[in-house]
Amino acid sequence: MKNIGIIINNKRIRSVKTLDKLNQLAKENSLDLFIIQNEFVDLIDSTLLTIDEFKSQVEIVIALGGDGTVLFSAAKLIGTNIPILGINLGSLGFLAEVNENDIEKAIELLKNNKFKITKRSILKPKLISQRELDFSDVYSVNDIVLGWGSSSRIITLELLVNNELAGIFTCDGMIISTPSGSTGHNLSNGGPIVHKDVKGICISVICPHTLSTRPLVIPDNSEIEIKIKKSTKDVIISVDGHDHHSLTEGDIVKISKHLELVSFIQLEGYSYFNTLMNKLNWQGSVI
Repeated sequence: MKNIGIIINNKRIRSVKTLDKLNQLAKENSLDLFIIQNEFVDLIDSTLLTIDEFKSQVEIVIALGGDGTVLFSAAKLIGTNIPILGINLGSLGFLAEVNENDIEKAIELLKNNKFKITKRSILKPKLISQRELDFSDVYSVNDIVLGWGSSSRIITLELLVNNELAGIFTCDGMIISTPSGSTGHNLSNGGPIVHKDVKGICISVICPHTLSTRPLVIPDNSEIEIKIKKSTKDVIISVDGHDHHSLTEGDIVKISKHLELVSFIQLEGYSYFNTLMNKLNWQGSVI
C-alpha cells in the first residue's frame, strides 16, 4: 500500500490542519498522495489527477470530512474495488470512523497492513414517470427518502415488495435504507439499527397516520416499488442527503440492490458496538 487517494471536504475548517499532518506522515512513510480537487494542490505534496486516472492509480482513498465526504467518495468509486477510510472532522461520523486525532495511528496500521476490507451494499433507484427524469447515475450507500414536499399536507404511498402489496400508507413520506444508512434518517424516524453485515433493507414510514405501522427489514434481494398514489404537493426524492427530483401523483420509484458493492477499510481494533456506544450512547441501563 503506497498510492493514497485523498478526497477532502473543503467546508471543514480543520481540514487544512489535518491535511498538513497527513502530508507530513506521508513523507515520513514514503507514501504517494493523489487528489482530484484542484483547490488543494498548493496545500499538500500530491499529484492532481482526473477522476479516471485517480481510479486507476490509487490503492485506497482517505476521505477527510464527515459521513457526507465518505458518501461522496463512495459515489466516485462505484465500480472499483478501491476501499475508503473515513477520517472524521465532524461531530458524529458513523462511516468516517477514525477520529482526526488518531490519524497517525491509522497511517501506521495501514502501512503495516493491519486492516481488513469490508463490502457494503448499494441501492439503485429507478424512476417511472410521464416526465423524463434521468436517474441512471444515481446510487445510494445510505438511504433513499421520499417526502418533505413544499407543504405539510400528507401523501398516500403504495408499497410493493417483490410485486406483492405490502401496504398503502397515509403519511409524510418513506425511508428506504441500507444497513449502513440505518443509523441515519431511519434511526431518527424510529427505525431499527441494523448491523452493517446484515443483508437487508430497512423500510420506515415517516409519520404514518396509524399506530399499527412499524419499521420493516426485508431481504436485500427484494424488489421494492413505491407509487405516489395520492398527493396534492410535489414529493421530493432525496438520495444520500441530496435532493434530486420532485415527483407527482402517479410517479413510481423502483428500488433494488445494485450489483456492485462499496469497499471500506476496517482498521485493527475496530468494534461496531463500541462505535454505537461512543456515537449514540447505546449501552443499556446504567445502575
